[in-house]
Amino acid sequence: MKFILAQSAGFCFGVRRAVDLVLAESAAQHGGITTYGPLVHNPQVIELLTLREVNCVDNLDLIREGMAVIRTHGVPPEAVDDLRGRGLEILDATCPKVRAVQKVIEKHATEGRTIVIFGEREHPEVVGLVGAARGRPCHVVLDPEQFDALGLPPETPLTLVAQTTANRQRFLAFVAHAQARHPQCDVRHTICDATETRQAEVRELAKQVQAMIVVGGRNSGNTRRLAAISQDLGLPTWHVETADELDGLDFSAYDKVGVTAGASTPSWIIDRVMNRLNEMEEEKSRPLLAWSRRLIESLTSMHFTTGLAAGSLAYVGAVLMGLDFRLDFFLLVGCYVLAMHVLNRFAETGVDKFRDDPKRQVFYRRHSSGLWTLGIGAGLLSILLGFQLGVIPFIFVLIASIIGVLYSVRVVPKSWMGFLGFRRLKDIAASKNFFVASAWALVSIFPLFFVTATHDWGRLILSFFFLFVVTGIRSVLLDLSDMTSDRLVGRETIPLALGPDRTRRLVTVVVTGLTLGLFATAGLGWLPGLAWLLGFWTLFELLYFRYFYRSRKLPTLTRDLWVDLHFIAAGLLALGWRLLNA
Repeated sequence: MKFILAQSAGFCFGVRRAVDLVLAESAAQHGGITTYGPLVHNPQVIELLTLREVNCVDNLDLIREGMAVIRTHGVPPEAVDDLRGRGLEILDATCPKVRAVQKVIEKHATEGRTIVIFGEREHPEVVGLVGAARGRPCHVVLDPEQFDALGLPPETPLTLVAQTTANRQRFLAFVAHAQARHPQCDVRHTICDATETRQAEVRELAKQVQAMIVVGGRNSGNTRRLAAISQDLGLPTWHVETADELDGLDFSAYDKVGVTAGASTPSWIIDRVMNRLNEMEEEKSRPLLAWSRRLIESLTSMHFTTGLAAGSLAYVGAVLMGLDFRLDFFLLVGCYVLAMHVLNRFAETGVDKFRDDPKRQVFYRRHSSGLWTLGIGAGLLSILLGFQLGVIPFIFVLIASIIGVLYSVRVVPKSWMGFLGFRRLKDIAASKNFFVASAWALVSIFPLFFVTATHDWGRLILSFFFLFVVTGIRSVLLDLSDMTSDRLVGRETIPLALGPDRTRRLVTVVVTGLTLGLFATAGLGWLPGLAWLLGFWTLFELLYFRYFYRSRKLPTLTRDLWVDLHFIAAGLLALGWRLLNA
């Protein structure tokens, strides 16, 4: 069984523009934004905006202060006049395609022509289009019979327009009918290019598959029309909003199933649907492989692999400093990193759920008590091990643990947000990249250094710098693959601040410099011969993560596993080097 995704599935230009405009204002104003009606017809996007403190009201009188947002579908001009009359700041997120149709109607209605709109009378876009006529003759019809019922004299000057998301073939049939009765009517083909493209793709895809899945809000007109086109072509069709609705459905009777999505369906929902479909296929055809995958995903969700990766990187630091590595120190670092990741997952509520893997979210809901115990237990064990190592290691681990626990917690009162610009440490621009790199490097290097008899400060600084840079690169390159979700939830990262191209160039420069630095310090004898191998490992890290950045289809948990394995490989590389040089 194969699932084929339509090429243009997902956000169109108008929806993406509107969502980006509102999210940008939300980040700048921290609330006080209200949309007149749903910004787009997708419940999950509306939920996200609500969590970003963007309110939605259907009654114009409820918008009394702050910024008023005009939805993508547009509104009647008198509504805009009303808002302006109250002195409100207005953000017009009307789709440019819809705005163009409004201008056609305004112009032709002013010239005395009768406007006929082919569309759904109650749809918000059509309500706004009717308002653009400013009370002049304007009619809404959905089929030739309704047009004939208007009883318009043949000499009536007509202008025909269509709702931008209308069914193209039905509109053309309507136009032919209207022109037969009114040969002089002015026809404006106002269906959006994105709508036509998606509808054409469904018709083409229908030739290749035996069934169709349409993803998007049930209140989305353009999504419903995609489902209707598929059904008209005789295909079994399912209209789903999220991946959860796929559970219980059986597609085993079909060799190929098409998947498309409406213009208001966000990419994260489409990705989750495709991942779930592929998992369903795997569970039926390769059950043993599916069971193995679930086991590995559980370990990854609990961050056991992340803790192992942190301990491995700490071992690399010990070898670079020429120190004997201890098992209790490996446990200290691994438990600290595991605890911070698990506990911060519980603090990531609200908008953060839109950027995490849904399977991990379900896993944390089902096993919350056990995971709380795991996180707290691992954190306490790391502090206890630090205390056992000595006063200085204990202080390092304690401070790092406090900062790590508070990273996702709102420690700043809301009243101070206007002054400071953040309520959590994670809200500070690029804080994730800095804090992750600093915490891993500090806990991995300094506690062990201060419990040894010999102190080579030069190697300490060089080893700390190496660990800081490689974990920082790891964080930045992972953020490159999370740019869309980070933008949605308002998380400020280096890729969002610099843009993807500049970020990749920055990473290339840093990795190249780090590699040359490792070769130079190894050649000068400042670091052991392992630095030669780590130089090549660092170059491989760049290629490795760049591959995952370009691979849009890789599920988050799978990506995280391969990231952890890469750092575990560095630990094995250091172990092999030490054994060969023992």
